[in-house]
Amino acid sequence: YNFRLWPDLTNIIKKARKKDVGFVAMKTLKGAYHTVLSDFTPDEQASFTQAAFKWVGANPDVSGLVVTMKNPLQLDEFLYASGKALEPDDLSLLEKYDSVASAEYCRPGCGECLDSCPYGVPIDDVLRYTMYYDSYGDERTAMRDYARLEGEVAAARRRGLARPSTAEVCAGCPAPCQAACPYQIPIRKKLVRAHGLLASHS
Repeated sequence: YNFRLWPDLTNIIKKARKKDVGFVAMKTLKGAYHTVLSDFTPDEQASFTQAAFKWVGANPDVSGLVVTMKNPLQLDEFLYASGKALEPDDLSLLEKYDSVASAEYCRPGCGECLDSCPYGVPIDDVLRYTMYYDSYGDERTAMRDYARLEGEVAAARRRGLARPSTAEVCAGCPAPCQAACPYQIPIRKKLVRAHGLLASHS
């Protein structure tokens, strides 16, 4: 739940509140690409995080949010936004982020590209693993999850199944997935990089 993903959940959240059900938001940083995009200065990186949290907090029916914290400095950065009003400058920064990161971010729940892949690559999963690696600095989890996919593919091949596959096949593919993506994400380029980044080479 973030400023560009499922804002129409508002009615569901209101109904939940009326039934005394809390709503805790996830994926509030829309991929957290502010940590790796050269368009963002260090000051803007912290400000983007705070703006994104303020946007979520502006909905009085949201009980709270969860976010990964990698170091103690983030406590101050994140808590600064707690209870603060959403300002016009915050909205401007969110718009800037959206314009810069739009073609980077694979939206959770989209899946428009999946049926177009002739090899059954779980595109959304692989792009999520790369996001863990790049944006969240969680290289171990990213490589572990991709290794699990490699294991599943190996097991499927032992059973004589051609699908699914890892992103290893993407380099030589005509990439019909890119035409299927409503957000013009350069999927093949990202998947080829992901395999080089995450694959086990033992």
